[in-house]
Amino acid sequence: MVTETNDLLDAVRMRASRWGCGVLTGLVVGLMLCGCDLPDRHDIAMFRKPAVWEVEPPRDPTNDVNVQPASLVPENSNATAPRADWQFWYLHHVDPDGVIGGGVMQSQRTDSGQIKLELSERTLEKFGGSDGASPDASWQFNAIACLHSNEQVFWHSDDGQLSRIECRVRRGPLQTSKYIEISGDEVRFDVDHLTSQSKKRVIHHGALGGPLAVYQSLLGNPLRPREVRESKVLLPIQETLATLQIRGRSDALAKRMTEQGLVLDSLHEAVAMVSIDEVRRRERYYWYDDDGVVQATNITGESRFTYRCDEDQYRERVQGLLQDIYPISIEVPGKPIPPGQIRQLALNIEFKPQREVSSEASEAPPISKASQLIAAPRQYVQDIDETHQRVITANRPVSAKKLAGRFDVYNTRSFAADSAVTQLVDFRSAGVRKVLNVATSMTGMSDQEKAIELNRTVHSLLSFDPLSVGLRSASAVAGANIADSTEHAILLIAMLRAKGVPARMCLGMRYLPRKVQPDVASPETNRFVYHAWVIAKAEDDWISLDATTGAETAADCIALAIDDLSNIDTKTFVNRYLSILKSMSMSVSAAVVEKAD
Repeated sequence: MVTETNDLLDAVRMRASRWGCGVLTGLVVGLMLCGCDLPDRHDIAMFRKPAVWEVEPPRDPTNDVNVQPASLVPENSNATAPRADWQFWYLHHVDPDGVIGGGVMQSQRTDSGQIKLELSERTLEKFGGSDGASPDASWQFNAIACLHSNEQVFWHSDDGQLSRIECRVRRGPLQTSKYIEISGDEVRFDVDHLTSQSKKRVIHHGALGGPLAVYQSLLGNPLRPREVRESKVLLPIQETLATLQIRGRSDALAKRMTEQGLVLDSLHEAVAMVSIDEVRRRERYYWYDDDGVVQATNITGESRFTYRCDEDQYRERVQGLLQDIYPISIEVPGKPIPPGQIRQLALNIEFKPQREVSSEASEAPPISKASQLIAAPRQYVQDIDETHQRVITANRPVSAKKLAGRFDVYNTRSFAADSAVTQLVDFRSAGVRKVLNVATSMTGMSDQEKAIELNRTVHSLLSFDPLSVGLRSASAVAGANIADSTEHAILLIAMLRAKGVPARMCLGMRYLPRKVQPDVASPETNRFVYHAWVIAKAEDDWISLDATTGAETAADCIALAIDDLSNIDTKTFVNRYLSILKSMSMSVSAAVVEKAD
């Protein structure tokens, strides 16, 4: 249900030639004469949706309606004002994956007379499988699911004018927030980018609609064929304004959700175009009933459809899908990992093959070492050849004799950056100093003893939630009660550095057994999820600490990257993590598990 205003991509529609229109018309006539069913608008694999100008008759200016942006209700409408109190549930559907998420829209008039409109949605963006296959289909990266969430609250005055927006948007482990206020002819944006804040102002003239303007406009006020409504709308995520044009079309066959599932029905049709400028624009189709309630919607050119459902269907198909959800999950095939505590874990890694080179080249360029997995404390890496590695993790250090020089071992020295104050690791702040006072007196302790004690302290101070904000300064995390693994790691690093112990952050993944569900077959893959932890230089060795458990990391953690947090960019953080996963194909080759009593 991400609206046309929430996910704008660059797109330019080109007018089809008269010859192309004639061919299409001939095909349709031929199908009718043969007695074949005409394809409905969901048969996008057979026919693309025709552009508005290819099917519309000459426009009659007397039927056009310029909507007042404040209310989005045409002046000649029988309705006096948009409905203030309503609630709808929607699910997102993609073939062949099925339901990938959904959301809830709710509008209510408050005691003060304001209209409060809320949007809450979650969607799993999936990669891998056929999407991750190389051109020859002999290699593909692991299936990945990245969580997207969108929580927005729109406040309108009693006459329908938009006055402010509160917005929280998540992609994977990071959540950003925005506060937008409309006053007179000025829109003020206050944006929290996690590691920085920004403010900006945009001047506009006249009233504004919000991202759900189409739903508000149609509800109780269906469009007549060829009727046009226009409005200026505010796009919170893009932090800009755009022009919205809604055009009524003839009724069409479209799918809608019923108790029996998806069925074809005759619905009213409207097409909405949101334009930021001449290039950045997006077209979305809406199918709605006689009451103006949107039953289905689709962005032109995309395979995802959004269908209205009832509350029970939403709970069963959407909330059930998103139970036990993590910001990013990775499916790793191979040998199933049995229940119990993992003592050792072995993975085979195959990296994406290089593209073919010209005949003049004698050999393909090697994969750079930076693109391959690196060793970490108790993570040992063996290079088989340029495109293959073997990785072994253990819950105890493995002796050099057993490794026999075949595996890389993490034995780097510490640098000044491992003890430095940074924007995230602000260990001289009052907030960090305050939580340090909670820790046991460390007089006479070794660095290893300090690290273990501080790890327990952070674990006792914070409750783990995989869907927290993601990247906050240590001082901000110190004042919180709930934190994800990244925030646990940031606070622990700050406390370690404050006590003179060099520390870095590991970004990787952790094996997470699925909850056993009765009458549900177990998947054939092992689930790993996004996770972050800390490595600290204790005397001569590096130790690996997980503040979410208060103990040293187990063999279920696989490090993908190690960072000293000197220069973290929130805009590239998630893409960097995903690019590492997309560069390799992993499989479990062995698992040594200590079964629980």
